[in-house]
Amino acid sequence: MSRLWARYGGPGPAPAVTGRDTTALLKAICTTPEFAATAGTLVKQPVEWLIGAVRQLGLEPDGVEPILRALGQMPLRPPSVGGWPEGAAWLTTSSTLTRLRAGQKLAARADVDGLTGSDRTEALAALLAVDGWSDRTHAALTATKDPRRLLALGLASPEYAVH
Repeated sequence: MSRLWARYGGPGPAPAVTGRDTTALLKAICTTPEFAATAGTLVKQPVEWLIGAVRQLGLEPDGVEPILRALGQMPLRPPSVGGWPEGAAWLTTSSTLTRLRAGQKLAARADVDGLTGSDRTEALAALLAVDGWSDRTHAALTATKDPRRLLALGLASPEYAVH
């Protein structure tokens, strides 16, 4: 139970949910008040970030290996037997810059026609499945007129890095 909670609920104490049926256990976890309170606290690991971006943008996963290498998480090649770091370890200045560069590469291949109107920040949030932008991020995105740059900034934003 604690591993499932750490993976889907985040850090902190797990709710008192027990059982042996995985489906029932996950359902029980996801319907607890503690689970709802974790919104926006679970940091996406680089593989999750990249695969999510590729899927949301409707891109083919061609050429993602160099991006994953730059992000520091090559599948099946962990840095140690303990695996990769989790959580806030992926939220550094360096990783943000790497996500921005990766976002620029993905944005260069993406269809950005829907990101050109007056509601482009809302369209970007819908495209990336982001619930909302902080005031600071919204201001930066609103000041950006180029749709490819807007997409790259959205992909590098803190709001896209957590779920």
